[in-house]
This record gives sequence, C-alpha cells and structure tokens, in this order.
Amino acid sequence: MAEIAPKELRGRLMVSSQAKIGRIKEFEIALQRFRGKDADIHDEAMEILVGIGLMALAHLNGATAILYYASDIFVSAGFSSGDLGTIVLAAMQLLITVAKLSL
Repeated sequence: MAEIAPKELRGRLMVSSQAKIGRIKEFEIALQRFRGKDADIHDEAMEILVGIGLMALAHLNGATAILYYASDIFVSAGFSSGDLGTIVLAAMQLLITVAKLSL
C-alpha cells in the first residue's frame, strides 16, 4: 500500500488498515463468545463477512440513487409521467429477485 499512496497519507493508511484487522478479531471474539467456546465459527464468520461486503457493494454501486430518482429519469428520457416507468422497473426487480431465489 505504501508504494502507491501519497507520502502524506502513508502512515494514516497503515493505521486504518491495522484498525480494520483489529475490528475483525473483535468480531471473531464476540461471535465465539456468542456461539460458545467449543463452536467452530470460522465458516460462519467468513459467511457473515462476505454478506457484509456484498451489502456494502450493493449500497455503493449507485443502484439506490437510480431507484430514488427513477421517476425523474423517466420524465427526462421523454416519458409523459415517471410513474409508469417506475412501476415497470419495480416489477422487473421483483421478477429478477424471484428468479434469483429459485436458483
């Protein structure tokens, strides 16, 4: 990380990276305490971390902004009302979600 970071940020980036590692260990300790001393939490911890990562990615990809402004986007695209486009968009999302669940 130090090779690509600007000189003025190098120390801060390392501290930030180390803090994240410390938080993962705290998470594992808390999960172990919750599941019991003898429980194997490794797989569950990885599943939870992957789930959190996927949620963060979904939040950061911009789809939420598109859905929030869907009505305005459809009106700007030339539709007389954004309501119909928004309803079609929601129906498509519902169908895709159902299809994903069946896989």
